[in-house]
Amino acid sequence: MEHNIKDRLSLLVQQHKELRAISKKIDNTKETASPIKIRELLFTLLNLAKDHMKQEEEILVPLLEGMYHPNEQEIAGFILKEHQQLQSELASLLASVQTPEWDNDTVESLISHQLEHMFKEEYFLFPLIQHFYSGLRSKAQ
Repeated sequence: MEHNIKDRLSLLVQQHKELRAISKKIDNTKETASPIKIRELLFTLLNLAKDHMKQEEEILVPLLEGMYHPNEQEIAGFILKEHQQLQSELASLLASVQTPEWDNDTVESLISHQLEHMFKEEYFLFPLIQHFYSGLRSKAQ
């Protein structure tokens, strides 16, 4: 089971790299690219993020419930809430391209929020999960 968990978490980390790359591209071009290009990049980011968040929820929520209690929604609920917030921010930003509400600071804020979320997962949540399940494997042997 531990190897399978490690592979699943590695998949999520690889997806984070893809999300970082598109976010960096948006950040680097937000002031010079046409609204059409920005919209295209944001749409790509939104779709990648939606797919990634769905996979995270399918992988992480059952693992977290297994670590704690099947009805425990505190940590899993936190992840779901952050995912909903990120998707909402992305959708709002996408809708605001080519409108007076468009603001480069909003792009920076979204990217910062997204990077912070991935950092927390990679450096706190994923190692916590891996440590917990490797401990179970050790106890079972």
